[in-house]
Amino acid sequence: LWYRITPSRDVISIQVRLLRPPPTVSFFLPGRWSSRDDWASNMTIKRASTPQRDLPFTLLRNLGRLDLAPGEAPWVEIDYDVRVQPRHGDSDRFIPQHFTSSEGVFAYAPTLLIQPSERITNAMRDIPIEVNLPDSWKLLSTWSSQGTSPSKTQPGRSIHGFLVHDVRTLRDAYLAASPRLDLHLPEPALTVAYAQDFKGDRQGLTARIHQLVAAYRSRFGDPGSVAVLVRTPKTSHKKLLWGTGRRGGFVLELSAKARVDEDTDVLIAHEAFHLWNGHELVPSLESEAQTRWFKEGLTQYIALKTLHRMGLLEERRILDEVANVATRYNHQIQAAFPPPETSHSHYPYDRGMLLAIALDAAIRQDTGGSQGIEAWLNTLLAHARAQVDFTYDPELLLATLSMTAGEHGRSVGFWKRGCALHRPISLSHHFEQLGLHWLDSNGSRAAKLVPLADNRTGWRAMFTHD
Repeated sequence: LWYRITPSRDVISIQVRLLRPPPTVSFFLPGRWSSRDDWASNMTIKRASTPQRDLPFTLLRNLGRLDLAPGEAPWVEIDYDVRVQPRHGDSDRFIPQHFTSSEGVFAYAPTLLIQPSERITNAMRDIPIEVNLPDSWKLLSTWSSQGTSPSKTQPGRSIHGFLVHDVRTLRDAYLAASPRLDLHLPEPALTVAYAQDFKGDRQGLTARIHQLVAAYRSRFGDPGSVAVLVRTPKTSHKKLLWGTGRRGGFVLELSAKARVDEDTDVLIAHEAFHLWNGHELVPSLESEAQTRWFKEGLTQYIALKTLHRMGLLEERRILDEVANVATRYNHQIQAAFPPPETSHSHYPYDRGMLLAIALDAAIRQDTGGSQGIEAWLNTLLAHARAQVDFTYDPELLLATLSMTAGEHGRSVGFWKRGCALHRPISLSHHFEQLGLHWLDSNGSRAAKLVPLADNRTGWRAMFTHD
């Protein structure tokens, strides 16, 4: 499998070639991703061919499928265009779009790539990608760079080469190309790029991203090269504070004059930790909705805990954040239990953080304070690095939790009651077990959490070590 991508202002032209195809083969257009139903309307199929001839093809756009019969041809190639559109607001967040108001393109790989059937792609390894750009353009992508060389056939253009290990990495990516991309390299394995429309504190944000990635790397291992993009697209929000993780990097969407503060610290810490939990630790497709709490809520908890450890976030701010999460959780379960599991729901994040705090305390109790939730994550990461196509499900999460904290301790008991059995959480009891007193909101003040003075085994033990 091989791709050539040629971005221009209003269109991205792509050729995808499959070597040694079966006599009949189906390719699939980008489908449902991030709650969008269909990307096929952005695409125009221009041509299908083999070395000998153009091929007729059948496009079933309502199914997102392209059927061909290359026979015994050594390869089959599809040539297609993806339309690049202006981003008018939040509903256009994930479309292939103009990079800034003036020039360049930005796109997530799931919105771009036509792929062969899953039966074929699951066996693919080391997929080459070429991105053809004018010499004056700069490029940032989470794919693994193999270098840049002048085009042999088109003067004034360059070929940027990438090699993608597998199809998951192929899809779990983004690319940004523009002549006005501002690249910062605080270390060889980290690139932070800024769009022209971002006028904020580039130096401060670069330093903070570097600091957080280095902190995670020291505790959870090396994720390889990391590419971070900061941009300011159109939005209806007064303060823009969004992030999207990809394997090998992430995208931050910030207000035009954003600076380093506690809010941006929390966002960066969350998205950076997805390099490990979310893109190295990947749930199986069947378990994604059931384990979204682990990917999102636990990630937010690790982000807050890491910022506190680094001296960047005070305990009171973290307690207020947890109180907000608990309040939102209460409202959601009072409206409906269980709440709808949609990708934009706060519920997996909120429930996940409440579960993660309790699991951290339980693991510490089971191990006499020598281990915590990070030890469990490292056990999972060791499993992931020992396998080619690692995914987890609830059974593996429980098995690795048992390996970390023991089979008969408080951790496994809490898992069976609170994680495996999806029951409403009683906040007052939940926080009391953690050494916290829950003061519910009363209409005149927000909810509040207060550490119990005589408790040294729960919350205070987790947030006073190191």
